[in-house]
Amino acid sequence: MNYEDYLRRVPKAELHCHFEGTVRPATFAELADKHGIALPTREVDRLYDYDSIEGFLEIFGLVATTIIDREDFARVAYESLADGRDRGGLVYREMFFNPTLHTRRGVAYATVVDGIVDGIRLASRELGVECRLIADVYRQDNPAEAVAMVEQVLAHRPDELIGLGMDGAEAPDPPE
Repeated sequence: MNYEDYLRRVPKAELHCHFEGTVRPATFAELADKHGIALPTREVDRLYDYDSIEGFLEIFGLVATTIIDREDFARVAYESLADGRDRGGLVYREMFFNPTLHTRRGVAYATVVDGIVDGIRLASRELGVECRLIADVYRQDNPAEAVAMVEQVLAHRPDELIGLGMDGAEAPDPPE
């Protein structure tokens, strides 16, 4: 076995991964087609082309608009965990997700979290990969939106949801 194969096979824990950033390009395109969402290109291999953090965040936001129903969330979570296992020996992940990216578009919080949990539980049963969730407060949300999101998390928190975090562009909105 060569060194690269050895490194891929070593069991891994991933402690910082964003759900919306793990969508396969082909899944991104399929979900966009399913929900009638226009993409900047039909070339699947170019969907994630960007050259700055702002460009990444723009694509990240577009990806989020294609994940709408519970099955979409479950599919993305399962595929993400399968990819981690298959490409790098993933056995445990703590995955961030941003509820407000979805709830502000009219997707119910329960649809988001229950769908992700469906995918996590299926990956645990079928693949032996464990995953826990961290709900992110989006830095660019105002404090009232952040408080409302945290209240939703506290009201509907499956065992897989273990914490709160923060995401979004730091330059315009540092943590303090």
